Amino acid sequence: MELAQLEYLLPRLTGRGIHLSRLGGGIGTRGPGEKILEYDRRRIRNRIAKLKVELKELENRRHALRKRRKDAMLATIAIVGYTNAGKTTLLNRLTNSKKFTADKLFSTLDPVARSYILPNNLKVLFHDTVGFLYNLPHHLVESFKATLEEVRAADLLIHVLDASNPRIHELDGAVYNVLKELNAENKIIINVLNKVDLLNNADYLKRLKRSFRNAISISALQGDGIDLLINEVSQLLAGLVAEIKLEIPANEMDKLNLIYENGRVNYREDRAGSVYIEAIIPVRFKKFLDQD
Repeated sequence: MELAQLEYLLPRLTGRGIHLSRLGGGIGTRGPGEKILEYDRRRIRNRIAKLKVELKELENRRHALRKRRKDAMLATIAIVGYTNAGKTTLLNRLTNSKKFTADKLFSTLDPVARSYILPNNLKVLFHDTVGFLYNLPHHLVESFKATLEEVRAADLLIHVLDASNPRIHELDGAVYNVLKELNAENKIIINVLNKVDLLNNADYLKRLKRSFRNAISISALQGDGIDLLINEVSQLLAGLVAEIKLEIPANEMDKLNLIYENGRVNYREDRAGSVYIEAIIPVRFKKFLDQD
């Protein structure tokens, strides 16, 4: 968050410097304001350089974390949207987490993941992401890179729109411009009209729903529509689960334990030297079980 704020601030010091330099002396001299400006710039650039090194180390750790999640065969869902659309509030509602929320630029720069088990027993991770910005400056992309990588890697995107914002269509376009830059615009996307509790005009909401086809109306704050959203997620990710009928030898009980941990067992029969089991498990896990 600090890196994005500093890079956002640095080019905006110019106006301040012009103003302060007028406090100085005559022709050919540097005013005290200009000296302060140069000091501020140098200090900010040094801090930016240090933060970029730390960010690279953080990226490496997150890359390792994503690999572990992939190895664990967890489906991932990234919650995206324009800043202040209610993404973090939705994450809190979905997973009962207590993540910080604020109506503030850059308040959610670091991606946060919360686990959830869908009705079809598919275990997923919901990722909160930074609020997208209109015409995101390229010099800020590096600061956002860690959270944007979660968008690229996600199996599904939930695009949260603020239904009470009169600029909803403009901001929707801004989000999709960022998704195009990430080559993520063709992913499975669920449009969510959030903050419907702030709308007093039912006809306006109907027009919005016609405009955003197949959109789900919710109030993340009050919990309205959350069940519909979860059901939609379950249906769209249904292809990530599979039914298996498997006889597991006694010397491979580790596979049985993994099925219980990651799937839903519908039938079990203990046999001599083996266990016959019928279950629903993630497709990726099925491929693992089929290995010799």
